[in-house]
Amino acid sequence: MNKLHLTYCASDEWAALVTGSIIPWATGGVALGDHWLEVGPGPGRTTEALRHLATRLTAVELDHDLATALAARFGGTNVTVVEADAAALPMSDGTFTGAICLTMLHHVPTQALQDQLFAEVRRVLMSGGAFVG
Repeated sequence: MNKLHLTYCASDEWAALVTGSIIPWATGGVALGDHWLEVGPGPGRTTEALRHLATRLTAVELDHDLATALAARFGGTNVTVVEADAAALPMSDGTFTGAICLTMLHHVPTQALQDQLFAEVRRVLMSGGAFVG
C-alpha cells in the first residue's frame, strides 16, 4: 500500500464513507452471522465499524506493522487480529459464519493469488456462510 493510500484509508473521511455507505451497500441485508472474517483491514477504519456489527471479528492482515498496530488498538475488544496471508489462512475449515473484504483486492498482485484468496475464504466459511465485498 503506498503512503498516500494508507493515509487516506486511515482518515476520518474514509471512516465516514465506510460506515455510512460502503458497509451498508456491501452487506445489503446479507446475514453474516456472529463470527466474521475481515480480509485486509489495513489501518483498521473498516475494522472499527465492523466490530460493532459482529459478535466476534477476526481481521487478517498481511503487513506486519499494520497487524501489530491493529492488535494493540483492538486488544480487549471483540476483535482478534491475525498476521497472515489471506491466500493461505491459518484457520480451520468452517471457522467463520461470514466474511467481508473491502477495497483491498487490488493489492493482491495476480489473478491466481486472488483466486487462491477466494478459495481460502470459502474453505474457512461455514456451510452457507456469505462472503461480501
